[in-house]
Amino acid sequence: MAVGFACLFFAPTVSAQKLTNGNFYFGYSYLRSGSFSSSTPFSPSIGNSNLNGWDASLELKFIPWLGAVADFGGNYGTARVTLVCEVIINCQSPVSVDRRTHSFLFGPRLSVRIGKFTPFGHGLVGAVHTSANGFGFSHSDTSFGSALGGGLDYQLVKSISLRLQTDDMRMTFLDHTQNELRLSAGLVFHF
Repeated sequence: MAVGFACLFFAPTVSAQKLTNGNFYFGYSYLRSGSFSSSTPFSPSIGNSNLNGWDASLELKFIPWLGAVADFGGNYGTARVTLVCEVIINCQSPVSVDRRTHSFLFGPRLSVRIGKFTPFGHGLVGAVHTSANGFGFSHSDTSFGSALGGGLDYQLVKSISLRLQTDDMRMTFLDHTQNELRLSAGLVFHF
């Protein structure tokens, strides 16, 4: 009986020390895509792309330093494409096409809280859908994708933090696997 009373008496104190059960993040995302050419002869080549967009994630904590993350993102911009006709005849200089990349990634995240700062690292896997369309060129590809990265959260108020995050994303487009840099910044809402 004394143990039961002690549990009831100290429960509010213990729950006040409890860390959050998870968080939701939404912010701006910048994706730097490198240039590449397909290894197939007479294939188009795509130049560097600077894509802007959004990134969102939901993290559920299993224990204070380990959580499961679902990360979704979309980046949009233009890419310079050298078409097949330029290899055969000099038809026209490279053209700009609309490029879109959407990622659907999942995995574990490790984090540790140090005062108002929470550094974290994660390894995510899933799918990435990339498309490029315009001026007679149209191609899309859905492939395995991954992101290895991390970041830093800074607590602004009790349940809201500012996040800075960087990821090395790996994806395939036009049968070419490449690593791309993704930078993100936004707000984290803890629950």
